[in-house]
Amino acid sequence: MLWLLIIFALCCVYIYVSIKMYPGDMPVYPGRVPILGNISLLLGDSIASWRYIKKLTEYTYNNGHVSVVYAGIMPIYLITDPDDCYKVSTTCLERPGFANKFLKQFLGNGLLTGPGTSQAIWKQHRKLINPAFNQQVVDSFMGIFNAQSRRLVETLKNHVGKGQFDHHDHLEKTALETISLTMAGVDISNQKEFNYKCLMAFRAVVDGVIARAKNPLYYFDNIYRTSILKKIEDAHVKITHELTEQVLKKKREVYATEDNKESSEKTLSHSYIACWILVIRY
Repeated sequence: MLWLLIIFALCCVYIYVSIKMYPGDMPVYPGRVPILGNISLLLGDSIASWRYIKKLTEYTYNNGHVSVVYAGIMPIYLITDPDDCYKVSTTCLERPGFANKFLKQFLGNGLLTGPGTSQAIWKQHRKLINPAFNQQVVDSFMGIFNAQSRRLVETLKNHVGKGQFDHHDHLEKTALETISLTMAGVDISNQKEFNYKCLMAFRAVVDGVIARAKNPLYYFDNIYRTSILKKIEDAHVKITHELTEQVLKKKREVYATEDNKESSEKTLSHSYIACWILVIRY
């Protein structure tokens, strides 16, 4: 009798949540299972996940640029139209709780994972970095972009005529150095060994987030804290944060020794861009 009551209660909860989260007349990605949702998307390795992402994108694109996929009983809306993406990104400030949970330790309570309208953290940080999007500031980075592009081309020339190769490392390395130069005005190209270590740590953190997302048991913090995956994440997050601290330390040293007669335009540009790292993490 007790089991019947429990089953009945669960059915009532399921029906209530399904009605409350009903997405309306939108195309739902095939393969949904009651309660479990589109669980097939969680199966397989990273290659299989990438194939699923491409299928989801194609399905959404071919069905009016909007579709729904279910994570359990929770609907997740997929959009492919640029105008829709802009509309959502500028009006929906609250981030999903489970997404914040997965990324909070890595990115902190900042621009990407901080709460939205409830505490206005997102608005405060976005207002802080607004000057960085000034066209004059962006144009001042063209020299850096061109120099980094030429350096990347020279690096890739070494592989010409030698068959296939993995270009991922070269692209990540160039991106990391370019971000540091533009966001903080700090050149880190001379610490190649540590940069490579940070890139590998960043990959490991991303892989860990994906692995957690694919294992429903790890959605529960008490279980995840006791897992090996959590220990691995802690170690790699520490490495990535060390890079952030190094960049900020170098930037502080530059400010401490900077000539007061330096042009105000350059100083203003770098002052705003240096806020990026702090904003994203905190």
